[in-house]
Amino acid sequence: MPMKALGAADRLMASGPSPNVVRKTCIEAACLVSTICMLMCAFRDPDVAVGGLLLSSIGHGLGGFNLFAIGQTLAGPSATAK
Repeated sequence: MPMKALGAADRLMASGPSPNVVRKTCIEAACLVSTICMLMCAFRDPDVAVGGLLLSSIGHGLGGFNLFAIGQTLAGPSATAK
């Protein structure tokens, strides 16, 4: 039987905290990374700005997985996937 690949949020939830707290924390972390990268773009030279744009988009992309899962987590098992 193959091992199921788990994301960082899934591993955190398996260790004990509530899914609500884990999902919101992941979204906050992604937004913080994106904000820091945007500030890098504003106050540094163009080469650093390109790197900042890349890291910002990666931060937003990684936060998106949890963004869609928050609605399902808050809806509960009876309303999930409807």
